[in-house]
Amino acid sequence: MGNIGTALAQNSDFKLSNMEITAGFDINPDKLKKN
Repeated sequence: MGNIGTALAQNSDFKLSNMEITAGFDINPDKLKKN
């Protein structure tokens, strides 16, 4: 899942939406960083 978070972070269109997407999947951002 970490790669997905990185891809979204690299896309300026998804930077603001990344938090909403993460919340939607109920995934802790810390887990994305660790993975």
